[in-house]
Amino acid sequence: MLFPEQLRPVGSTYPLVDGNGSGCWNWFVPDHQTRDAREPRTLAAMTRDVMRRFAVDGRRVWLAGVSAGANMATILATILATILAAILAAILAAILAAILAAILAAILAAILAAILAAILAAILA
Repeated sequence: MLFPEQLRPVGSTYPLVDGNGSGCWNWFVPDHQTRDAREPRTLAAMTRDVMRRFAVDGRRVWLAGVSAGANMATILATILATILAAILAAILAAILAAILAAILAAILAAILAAILAAILAAILA
């Protein structure tokens, strides 16, 4: 597992590769949004280094992030094919789960409606 994080240098100025003084990735800066850009290039190199050192199959590389890290993960997904496959798999799983939940909700609603109709018919009879 790789857990990259920003440094928090004293007296930081914006924008730097130090998380702009707040310890966050500069995902919102155009200079950090392309393949050969500063932070994405660094993170991609770190990922490739771990893959090389530990003989990791690219199909087993997953990427996640929270807050600014989630935004940077999205940028990395657009420039790293091995990570893109994992993110697409996660998105497809989420879509399938949502579809299944909707289908189950519709089935349960139909069953409950039938039960309530039967109870109401018995009461009124």
